[in-house]
Parts: sequence; C-alpha cells; structure tokens
Amino acid sequence: MKRAFDIAFSIFAIAITSPILVLVSFLSLLIQGRPIFFIQERVGYKNKIFKMIKFRTMSLDTSLDESQRIGFYGKMLRKFSIDELPEFFNILFGDLSVVGPRPLLKEYLPFYTKEQARRHDVKPGLTGLAQVSGRNSLSWNEKFKFDISYIEKQSFFFDIKIILMTIKQMVKPVGINSSKTKSMERFDHPFYLFGGGGHSLSVQFAAEESGQDIYAIYDKNLDNIQALHFYKDAILTDSLPVNIAGVRGVLAIGSNSIRKKLSQDLSAKWETIIHPSATIHESAVIGHGTVVLSGAYIGPNAVVGNHVIINTGSIVEHDCVVEDFSHICPNTTLCGGVHIGELTMVGAGSVVKPLVKICSEVVIGLNSSVIKNIDKPGTYIGQPVRRLPVNKEVEKADIRLSMAKPVIEKDDIDGVVSVLESGILSLGPKVEEFEKNIQDYIGVKEAVAVSSGTSALYLALLALGVGEGDEVIVPSYTFVSSVSVILHAGATPVFADIEDVTHCVCPRDIEAKITDKTKVILGVDIFGHPANWKEICKIAKKHNLKTIDDSCEALGAKIDGKMVGTFADVSTFAFYPNKQITTGEGGILVTDDEEVAMHVRALRNQGRSSMGGWLKHDFLGFNCRMSELSASLGVTQLNKIDKILDDRERVAHMYNDALKGHENLTLQVIDEGVTMSWFVYVVKLGRGISRDAVIEELGKREIPARAYFDAIHEQPFMKNFKVDTSGLENTIDISTRTLALPFHGMMTKEEVDFVSKNLIEVIDLLKPQLAVA
Repeated sequence: MKRAFDIAFSIFAIAITSPILVLVSFLSLLIQGRPIFFIQERVGYKNKIFKMIKFRTMSLDTSLDESQRIGFYGKMLRKFSIDELPEFFNILFGDLSVVGPRPLLKEYLPFYTKEQARRHDVKPGLTGLAQVSGRNSLSWNEKFKFDISYIEKQSFFFDIKIILMTIKQMVKPVGINSSKTKSMERFDHPFYLFGGGGHSLSVQFAAEESGQDIYAIYDKNLDNIQALHFYKDAILTDSLPVNIAGVRGVLAIGSNSIRKKLSQDLSAKWETIIHPSATIHESAVIGHGTVVLSGAYIGPNAVVGNHVIINTGSIVEHDCVVEDFSHICPNTTLCGGVHIGELTMVGAGSVVKPLVKICSEVVIGLNSSVIKNIDKPGTYIGQPVRRLPVNKEVEKADIRLSMAKPVIEKDDIDGVVSVLESGILSLGPKVEEFEKNIQDYIGVKEAVAVSSGTSALYLALLALGVGEGDEVIVPSYTFVSSVSVILHAGATPVFADIEDVTHCVCPRDIEAKITDKTKVILGVDIFGHPANWKEICKIAKKHNLKTIDDSCEALGAKIDGKMVGTFADVSTFAFYPNKQITTGEGGILVTDDEEVAMHVRALRNQGRSSMGGWLKHDFLGFNCRMSELSASLGVTQLNKIDKILDDRERVAHMYNDALKGHENLTLQVIDEGVTMSWFVYVVKLGRGISRDAVIEELGKREIPARAYFDAIHEQPFMKNFKVDTSGLENTIDISTRTLALPFHGMMTKEEVDFVSKNLIEVIDLLKPQLAVA
C-alpha cells in the first residue's frame, strides 16, 4: 500500500509542480550556471546506495566557507524546500518514499550505533518526523531519535499527518529549520566519552563546558551510565562504532591502568579536554587524551603527558613533569620541578615538595605530604609519607575468599535431578511441598512461593491495595527492593530513620512520619536482626495501618522465641544464593490472611484465580512463579536450616572474638530477647575512616568487602522522585560506615582470622589520615 501511494503521489506531484521545476531549472541555469542539479550518493533501504537528485543551492567554489557559498537564490530555494522537488523522481524510481527518515551520506554508515542503524530498516523519505520537528536545528542524536520513533509509530495515517505538517511548514516555514539555510554539521567524526563511571561525569561537564558536542557515552556496563550521568542528548551505548578509528574521544576513566589498556586497544583520535576555568600557561605542554578539570593550574614550562588527569583545583607548578596515564587528584599541589612517573596517582589534598621525583606505579594517599624522592612502586600515606608494607601473608597464603557461598550438598543435587527426570518443571508438587514446609517452619496459615524476594514484596503491596496517592513508611538503610517496589506500585516512600545500635527502623520515627496518606508500614529485618515488631505492630494498630515485614535477610530469626514472619500482616523471605538457604532465585510470602494469599497466588500466575480456567484471568497479573527446580532445592535446603544457621552463628562468633575491643570497629549488637539469623557479617567503622579506602586496601590483599548499605534516598535514580529526606541523621551517618566482610557457614577459623588480621592492619594504617582528613 505504501509503495502504491508513493507512485501515485510522485506522479501527481511531478504533474502539479512541473511548471515550478521548469522555472527553477531555467532560473538556476541563468543565475548559477551549470550544473542545475546536485546529485549525491545516499544510503537507502537496507543500506542500498542510490543517487539523490536536488536543485543545486551552493556555489562550486569550495575555497569559500558555507555561508559564502549559499547566495540569496540558494537561500530562497532552501527556505521553502524547493531544492528538494526533484526528489519526486527518486520516489517514482523507488529510491525514496514520501515519508521516512531522510537519506544520509554513505560515509556515515560506520558510525551508527545498532539502534541508529535501524533507520535503514525502512525506505528513506522526502520528508519525515525529524523534518517537521526541527530539521537541521536538531542535533544528530535528536534527529536519530525522531527517526527511530517514526519507525516504531509508522502507519498510513501517521504518514498522512507528517505530509500535512510538511505542507503547512512549507507555506509558513516555521519549525522546519531554525536558520532557514543552516546545514547539518558532518557526522563523520563523532565525539565519544569512553567510560561511564563517576569520574566520567566530571569529564562530561568539562567537555561540554569547553564546547564539545558529546555524541555518545560508552561503557560495557550501561547501568554505570544510566545511574550516574545527567546526559543531555548523548547516546548511551555498550557497543563500539564499527569505524573506531574515525571517532574522536577521551578516556573518562579514573583508573590509570585501565586508561592505558584502552588507549592501546582502541584506535580513536584522542582529544585533550581543558575546562574553561582551568589556567594553562602558554609555555606548558599538554599531551593528547589528557583531561584538565575546573580550577586547575598548570604553570610555565610544565610538561603533562598523554591520558593524564589533572583533577579539580589541582596545581602543577613551573617545570613539573607528569608522565603518561597518571592522575593528580583534586586540590593536590605539585611544587616546582616535581617529576611524577607513569601510572602514578597522587591523592586528593596532597602536597609534593619542590624537585621531588616519584617513580612509576606509585599511589600517594589522601592528604599526604611527599618531601623526598620515591624510587619504589607501592602505596604511600601520611605526613610525611611512609610506604605501606607489602603483606607477605597475602602473597603466600593459599586462601581464596568469597563474599558468600551457598551450602549445596548431594541431597540438593539429587532433588533437582529428580525433578528434571520427572518432566514436571513448573506448577507441580514441589512448589506446594515447599510452601507447606515453610508454613510449618514459620508457624503461619499461608505461604506463597514466588520468583524472588522482590516479587514477594511487590505482590504484598498490591494485595494490600497500595497504589497511587498512598504513602508507605520504610527505612532508607536497606536493600533497594524495599523501596523500589513502593515506587513501582505508584505509591510514595516515606523514609524513617534507623536505630543507632541495631540499624533497624526506629518505631518512634515511624510514628512521627505517619500522615493521613499512610497505608502501610514496611519494616526491614536488617542483616538478619529483627526490627522492633512489637512496637511497630502497636503503632500500626493504633493508626489502623497494615504492616509488611521485609524479612528477606532473616529466615529463622526470633523475638522472644517467636519466629519472624508471624508479627506483620504479611512477611516476605528471599532465597538468593547469599541468603541463609537458597533456591537459586526465589522468594516466598507468608501470612495468616487467606484473602491476601489467594490474591497473591492469582497475581503471581498471570492473574488466574484458583477457580478459573487456564485462559481466564480475573486480575492483571504477572509471571512471578517459582519453578519446580527452585522449589526442590528449597525443600532440601529447609530440611537442614538448623545446621546452616548454627554454622553461620559459629562463624559470626569467631569474627566477634577476633575483632572485639578495637577502637575503630563497632560490632553487631543484638537486642535482648532476639535470636539473630546471621545473613551477613557487618562491622561499623570509626568516623573519619574512609570505607572506600578500606575496601580498596583489602582488595589488594585479595579480601573482598562490600559497602552494606548505601542509603537508598541518596541513590542516583531517586533524583527522579520527590521524597522527604529530612530527619535521617542515623541513616546518613551509618550508611557511610558499615562494611560487610566475607561470610558463610563453611568459613574456617584460619579464614576468619586472616580477614580480621588484615582488616585491623588496614584500619591502623589508615588512622594517620584522620588528623588531616
């Protein structure tokens, strides 16, 4: 139908506009001379190359710039799109359609992303959505977004709408082209930021302030970019352009070694980025790929190598040399004549005295002072700096640590194999058996197995009727799911502060945050320690509110001998591999409310009720079912939960014995009457000790550690939601200081002592920084 319309339209258009075509041809010959037409190879449907015909609008004298080459006559042709009338013949010959993405030069093909290349899945058009939405006033990324939008929306009636909009804008040329005669900048050397982490954000701002039009931000992990970047029109991509050699860019990555490797792997044209507020002496030399951020100073005769970072507010005085792939961190001062070797990092706020030479592959710690030459690679801290000793035990120890490890034994494997051999992989007896066993273990009337702990929380909210306009009180110190499910349900999270000792949500602050919009209190049993559910339930009853216990980290925990999972209206547990027991992926919701359980069973199974047929859906549901394989693993795991919990408690006590009494470590405190179910082993660092520095130093010793937890209200995605974050003093303080160590029930005393000894050593080594931090 589209092709038939194109033929009919082009024949009609040629017939109607033939007098204009003849007149313009005559005037062009008279005013501009030959050639009358401009013929250029463009890319068509499925990347087929064709020759596009237009009236020539520019002088043939290429020595002139563009503004000089377009005379009054050419401007008038462009203003009313008369130069494009010969393209009716391209439509008739089948090269173009009336409506579609405008055809571009074949030279641009290697630079498209996979998404942009979709524009060639349809035939190009005489006009298009981008043409009527700004045309050449658009950036390339905006233009491509309109092209893809057209492909996704295209229909005969949508084409008619675009044609009518085009005619309207030709008659009254508004919105087609901001300057009426402006040409698009060439697309053959787009500018990329390589790297999407936190440092990349600083480079992005510097690049934009210095006038760079950032075309794309590349990172193998797109979550880095989407979480951190306040990008404008830049494309976010995890795929490199085909013709990387034609791309301009900068390595926006803080790690020196990664910058070096990527510079060797990628053959891009590396640009130097200098923020306009930086001061560079005219005699200084700056290498390619180097980034100089805001407020930095580089003095006379200084030489800065390739792919160097001179960070915010840093000073590189006269006659300094900074070799390739080094990083001078914020507010650092290199006094006159300093020489910094390749792959060296000088920490924020540090000072290097005049004429000092620092060899390659050195790390200078935060707020350090370097007063003499350094000729050995390594890490140096303090005032003056001293070299951190190499931990010989790490080099010799045959210890391979993991943050967590599930207990998988022969009975678990045999059970899963048995399910596979049965051929019943979903909606079978193992799910029912697992649900019944959880009911009996917790002591509740109903248990509904689902695909994850997150699913259990989300379905719990829906079953309790939470939706738009409702508020749910929740701690910000928790795993992200506790909050994200509230937002997905359309409700508003209201953050309550946590207790300083247990790190669980504070009942007093819960009551202070209740409004007439509050519908649910969602408490979290953090790290396996139950929240104060007796007080929370009293508050909920007083205000006629529902309660949800996010007990995803606390299976088996008790309050005065009563199982967690029996206090709130609805409780949820999770079985990810780092949990007390695992089903691979999975979760479960428990309750004494049969109506809630029935609703959740329907929601997890595409909205099917137990009374309806397979294709009858009483609710708008989801596929959140637990598989038979997962349930089988859950059955065998639950059979040995007492031993699993005992083993985890044994390891926790070994940590307690090894770490107790240290002035800069606070260990887990357990409330009276509480039986903790140890999910992770978390310590609280003393104020002023950098958790990131501790994690980095432990990593060098091959000891994994994690920041548990960062406050959710400070997560990058939360900037998209308006929430009240006042009164969260404990949350803000504790969330920057808590550190999770390797932990599971199979850890040996040797492993625990190894981690503990190194943690204490790292903290003691970092302590000298406290006085100047």
